[in-house]
Amino acid sequence: MGNEKLPPPPPRVDAKALFWEMMRVSRAPDRWMWPALRELGRVAREEGGGGGGKGFVLGALSNTVVFPEGVVDEKGAVFESGLRMEGADGRVEVGDVKAAFDVFVSSAHVGLRKPDRRIYEMAVKLLDEEARKRGVEGGIRAGDVLFLDDIGQNLKAAREMGMRTLKVDLGKSWKAVRELEGIMGLKLLAEEVPGEKARL
Repeated sequence: MGNEKLPPPPPRVDAKALFWEMMRVSRAPDRWMWPALRELGRVAREEGGGGGGKGFVLGALSNTVVFPEGVVDEKGAVFESGLRMEGADGRVEVGDVKAAFDVFVSSAHVGLRKPDRRIYEMAVKLLDEEARKRGVEGGIRAGDVLFLDDIGQNLKAAREMGMRTLKVDLGKSWKAVRELEGIMGLKLLAEEVPGEKARL
């Protein structure tokens, strides 16, 4: 009979190296979404998101990890949290993603994770408080929120709360930004997407 019916052995995975590589890669801002978020934040802060009491608040609800000060990766290098942005001149800048938002709900800090309904409720409450501070008429309720995520389970939980949702497909985030432009009535893509016209 031989071994021809046995499945191949599972691949060997260095979980520690894989984890740290994921952490390093996740620090690079998305080419399409990051400029869109920055522009939304600018409009929300400088222009009141449309003014006339009809502004918007930019929030993030993120499943996060908190690293102890001085934690080292699998190579022995001290790991720096935050976005790692490389300029055209090759200079590297480390930024705080939280600074791009008016409200930032971090799962690691509040002890809840998406898709737990309570973390969505907390986010809506904080968005409402911020909106009222800014004079947004009626504040914010779940039905006023447009929730973006790449994970279906998280989007489903948001819809069950009454939020509108927009799926962000990894590697194709420009499509979500295009849709967001239509919803918000704002130009959010800072540059043309290579080959976009051919794909549409």
